[in-house]
Amino acid sequence: MKSLRPHASRALAALLLAAAGTAQAAWPERPIKLIVPFPPGQATDIFARALAEKLGRQLGQSVIVENRAGAGGNIGMEVAAKAPADGYTLVMAGSAMAINQTLYKKLNYDPRQDFAPVSGVFSVPLVFLATPQSGFTSLHDLIAKAKAAPGKYSYASAGIGGTQHLSGELFKSMAGLYITHIPYRGSGPAQADFLGNQVPLMVDSVTAALPHIQSGRAMALAVTSAQRSAQLPNVPTVAESGVPGVKGFEAVGWLGLMAPHGTSPEIVGRLQQEVNDILRGDTMARFIRERGSEPAPTTGPEFDAFIASEIRKWGKVVKLSGAKPE
Repeated sequence: MKSLRPHASRALAALLLAAAGTAQAAWPERPIKLIVPFPPGQATDIFARALAEKLGRQLGQSVIVENRAGAGGNIGMEVAAKAPADGYTLVMAGSAMAINQTLYKKLNYDPRQDFAPVSGVFSVPLVFLATPQSGFTSLHDLIAKAKAAPGKYSYASAGIGGTQHLSGELFKSMAGLYITHIPYRGSGPAQADFLGNQVPLMVDSVTAALPHIQSGRAMALAVTSAQRSAQLPNVPTVAESGVPGVKGFEAVGWLGLMAPHGTSPEIVGRLQQEVNDILRGDTMARFIRERGSEPAPTTGPEFDAFIASEIRKWGKVVKLSGAKPE
């Protein structure tokens, strides 16, 4: 076969570039899949579905949530990492991804290299809780009593290696405390024993704990965010406890949108703009805040830098605690 003549080659190249530009401009031409690496009904799933509905309206195509749970979120993240980078597969990543980088000896994906960060979605503070029967009246009171009786007290969490557990371990290390961690298989079982006064302390998300705080069945000692929670304005932060060792303490759960690495910057930029607009709108912001969280719109580079800082922070805590995946 004879080679194309120079002018014919240039003409063909121009046609291909034009076609590529047209295809790019037409995105999205079909439904988009949003992978949620946790089961239906959990906070990640609830927020993902709310965002998917609004994002679909903005883009003019359905955004279909697909739950791919298992291995602490790793199964869904791996599926997303290996998906085509064509803008038709997205994933809701969260705190677990940053923790799993150190918690697991080997991951079949790289949290930094295999994804293109789009935007943060929300952050949720955790809250240190005490039962009314425990006798604890403040975080300062807890620290004083725990130091006076090392090993006497225990706290519950939703499981080993989660933000609840590791926030408790970070607090213990900064405050110089020895409090026993009791892991459960999920927040529900942990709450049941805590509310039944089987364990005096618990670390939980504000979202999950709010009804029990409002009913008086749980006492909120402090929230783990840098600022007070809008849902619990009278509850101080850990850093406000007055104990020198915990100045600067901050630990939050978070959720953000990512695409497979290699997704075009134009698509990532469009997604970031649409997601930011949604999160800054009154409807979605109210939906998030009513559930004890805060909208967290960011640029892609801002979200990427945040993820890097989270991997560093939780990596140190995982190693310090000796946590191993269940």
